[in-house]
Amino acid sequence: MHKERVQVLLLQETHFKRDQVPKFSSKFYTHWVHSTNPEAKSKGVSIVLHKSLPYVFLDSQVDPGGRFAFLKLRIRERVYTIGNIYLPNSGQNRALTGILTKLDAFVEGALLLGGDFNMVLEPALDSSTGATAFPKSAIAAVKHKLHKRRLVDVWRVLHPRDRDYTYFSPAHTSYSRLNRFLISHHALTLSPEAHIGTPIWSDHSPVFLSLELPDLVAGEWSWRLNETLLHDSVCRAEVTSSIKQFIDSHSSDATALPIQWEALKCVLRGVFISHGAHLKREKGIAIARLLTRMSSLERAHKASLDPAILSELTAVRDQVKGLLTRHVQANTERFRSYLHEHSNKPGKALARYIHPRQLAGYIPSIRDGGDNLVHHPVLRIPSDSSTRICIMSGVSLRICL
Repeated sequence: MHKERVQVLLLQETHFKRDQVPKFSSKFYTHWVHSTNPEAKSKGVSIVLHKSLPYVFLDSQVDPGGRFAFLKLRIRERVYTIGNIYLPNSGQNRALTGILTKLDAFVEGALLLGGDFNMVLEPALDSSTGATAFPKSAIAAVKHKLHKRRLVDVWRVLHPRDRDYTYFSPAHTSYSRLNRFLISHHALTLSPEAHIGTPIWSDHSPVFLSLELPDLVAGEWSWRLNETLLHDSVCRAEVTSSIKQFIDSHSSDATALPIQWEALKCVLRGVFISHGAHLKREKGIAIARLLTRMSSLERAHKASLDPAILSELTAVRDQVKGLLTRHVQANTERFRSYLHEHSNKPGKALARYIHPRQLAGYIPSIRDGGDNLVHHPVLRIPSDSSTRICIMSGVSLRICL
């Protein structure tokens, strides 16, 4: 999602129990809000925010049953409410009514509501069969609730007569558009763009929504050496040749050595950037070709439901997963190398580990068995006291729409 420049990520069906939510240590996505089922690994939604989003957190509300999560943020001078919902497979109308009632008391500013609705609103367009088992009266009731709150289906507004889907049911061999974004009607002035992606890891297709927020300035980018390029023989040859050519060109130069060294670093940085961009471009072309093939096969299967096309689509999807898995493994090895290098040194790794433990390790007072105060950090123990207390805080660093 980071490569897709996603700044707000809505996840459904996370299947985390309340006391068993894994700790996600992503350097890009730093704020996680989870709504979990306390009794079983079912339901569950999460809202994830990218560190580049210049937001001010105002408020949040999560469902104790794992059906919805709401966030209220201030981005620049405007307030936005972001909602993520996951409706059940039956009783969607009743569940949505309860969620919208709670949302009415929480919402402020522009509303961006996304999630898995487990229902189609336009059976003739949102289902490959052109029909649905959901009662027409219930569909009309849901549409009335959304119209009453001035909520519009962004993708359908931008593609009024198109047919595309987000979920394929192997049991019924049918496609349907179950995942959607609903936004406040006045948010349409933010020039929204919406498209449905290609599913790779999940059985649901991702849905992307882009908005042009006013006064939102992109952050600065700083270059950092990709150390894996040092293991590339072609890159090493280019670096060696550049160093030799630089020395030959400046052998008789009277420029001070520190200045020549800085100039050489600029030359080498250009070599690393050029070679890294070449490798990234080749990998991107390979993945883009596979994704294009996947999209073509998916469109063909949506139209014909041919089992042979589904088999080919599955094979191409496995190839894409293999390429992405190798990328994940490379990042894992890079992270292990970072931990090995900084495990016994003061720095960011240690600071990030001990910062959340500072308040937990604070000892406000020490009392004896009779609840009498023995020591307080603010109080001074008399010099003639026979009691000497030494408090030390020891930290052991033990090196995851």
